Amino acid sequence: MNKNSTQYEIERKYIIRFPDIAMLKKRHDCHKAEIIQTYLVSSESVTRRVRKTVINKEVSYIYNEKTPLSGMTRIEKEQVISESEYHTLLEEADPALSPVRKTRFTLPYGGYRYEIDIYPFSKSKAVLEIELPDESSIPPKPPFLTILKEVTGDKAFSNYAIASMVPEALTD
Repeated sequence: MNKNSTQYEIERKYIIRFPDIAMLKKRHDCHKAEIIQTYLVSSESVTRRVRKTVINKEVSYIYNEKTPLSGMTRIEKEQVISESEYHTLLEEADPALSPVRKTRFTLPYGGYRYEIDIYPFSKSKAVLEIELPDESSIPPKPPFLTILKEVTGDKAFSNYAIASMVPEALTD
């Protein structure tokens, strides 16, 4: 494994109405990624996962560990890994969890980074995550997105929970 980084991840999370995909694709500052996220057998205090991301036919692999500090903040350790390391780590996949597949649109807005996750099981709703510099930050709400509910800190809407069971609030 290489390119190790440790940082704090601070974010707010919302359920949003399914976004206008055509509009997102037209934005020059919006980037699309296809993601498969697989959770590995983990301890109670640290969640481990591997992620395969495809952007414009380029594939990357990431190993990630998250340690929760609060509902909004986690210590996040990430490493870029090789395809071979990715496949080796997949052998440690948690058998109780399914891989999470999603399409992610990332774009800047109002000085923040917004990530819109589209899941194949929902045609009417998506999840919006906004990366923050600190817990007191209040990011602006983009006028082109309809926020239905804030779910920051609600473990039922974590990707880990989605890997075990899709929350009813996201299903059609």
